[in-house]
Amino acid sequence: MGSTVSATSTSLRCCRVFDPKAAAGRTVVLHLGNGASMCALAAGRSVASTMGFTAVDGLPMGTRTGSLDPGVVLY
Repeated sequence: MGSTVSATSTSLRCCRVFDPKAAAGRTVVLHLGNGASMCALAAGRSVASTMGFTAVDGLPMGTRTGSLDPGVVLY
């Protein structure tokens, strides 16, 4: 949920700083660094996020592996 709140806040800021029509369209917000996440927005509302069910799911970060294909165990 934190990622979604941050992405929505970023979308609202984009609307104030740039063209309001841009925030009304489709946007992908990226938070990159030691912690990373992506959120897809449509008309300023979250429609998809890389945040998974648990804290270790999602994009790889400095302290977590992110999503892993279960087939890697057999590789």
